[in-house]
Amino acid sequence: YKVCAVTAEGNGEYSANVAIVRNPFVDDLATTDSCFTAVMWAYSKGIVKGTSATTFSPSSNCKRVDFTIMLWRMAGTPAASGENPFTDLDGLTKNQKAAISWAYNAGIIKGTGDGTTFSPNDMLTRYQIVLMLYRMAGKPNVTLPDESPFEDIDSSKTFYKAAVWALNSGITKANPFRATDNCTRGELTIFLRRLDRLMNGTE
Repeated sequence: YKVCAVTAEGNGEYSANVAIVRNPFVDDLATTDSCFTAVMWAYSKGIVKGTSATTFSPSSNCKRVDFTIMLWRMAGTPAASGENPFTDLDGLTKNQKAAISWAYNAGIIKGTGDGTTFSPNDMLTRYQIVLMLYRMAGKPNVTLPDESPFEDIDSSKTFYKAAVWALNSGITKANPFRATDNCTRGELTIFLRRLDRLMNGTE
């Protein structure tokens, strides 16, 4: 195991005034990676797990079910307040189904197609992620600018408000936004760390 320091800034720099956590991901997560401190934060909080005992796969894309369970863990693994309408959850674990039911009833996720499927193994796109994060944050009020701040998003998009919120709140800094691109596991942990800071005022 490597012993690594995680900075409050979440930018990969070391500081003497930080907690020490053990990094089990010895094969593919370097201290110089931009997501390193975010991954260590999320791992120490139990929000993320590895793709094996010793790998995190930060460059791999993330499935809808995987991100949903990350949000569920971040919320403290709450019980769902109701059922979900999805018919394509066979083969998922009990915790995956619990996370999906919680996220659906909390208004964080919606179905695909006619709303009766969740497509758990589909890869998440960047616009889907900002929508889920915006809902997780409680859909705060957003003052929309006269012109889109993004090179590649116009105000007619259904995710426009969420994207503006994400940009204004520092969740994302990407411009162009690349809405339909997939998002990697490493990038997701950065988003989650920034959301935690925004919602809880943590350092």
